[in-house]
Parts: sequence; C-alpha cells; structure tokens
Amino acid sequence: MTNNVYKFQRGDGSRKALNAAPEPVTDKAPSRSGLAKKAASGIVKTLWFVVALVWPFLRWVIALDVVFQGLAMVWHWDTPGSHAGWTFALHFAVLVALTFFVSVFKPQGVK
Repeated sequence: MTNNVYKFQRGDGSRKALNAAPEPVTDKAPSRSGLAKKAASGIVKTLWFVVALVWPFLRWVIALDVVFQGLAMVWHWDTPGSHAGWTFALHFAVLVALTFFVSVFKPQGVK
C-alpha cells in the first residue's frame, strides 16, 4: 500500500497569514450608486416577474406578430422605401431577447 500523504513546505508566509489580525470593517452609509443599483435591480426583478407571468400568452402574440412581419417582408421585398426587412428583423430580435430574458436570465434572489 502506498502512502498518499503529500507534505507541503512550511514557510513564514503561512504563519504570518494565520497570526495576522483582520482589518476592521467600517460601517458607512450606502452611496448614491449603491442605491441606484438597488433600485435598478428591483425594477428588473419586477419586470422579469411580470413578463414571466404572462409569458405563455405573450409568446404567442409576439410569435404571430413576427409571422405577420415575415409575410409583409416577403410581400414588400422589391418595394423601394418599405424597410419591411428591417421591421421584421427588429420584431424577431425582440422575440429572441424576451425569450432569453425569461428563460435564461434570472434576477438575484430568484431561484
């Protein structure tokens, strides 16, 4: 049977780290940026909750809108000044972004 115990070098650095006193923690009031981050986090959490709550219905509505925009894009393909392709791309990007927001993104504190 072999000995699987590894011996590490002992140095002064490890003893100094163990004997060092921790730095005192100061209580300071939250800064403006901390309050802004907390408010933005609360808004994003609320928005995520509302969108996730209505997502089954909203997904169908936006998907039907994307299909309609795709058909309009095909219909107006050779029409100058129509910009139906960009409109379709924008609606499709919104569908993809909301799908990502609901399914992958989870706000802090939500399990």
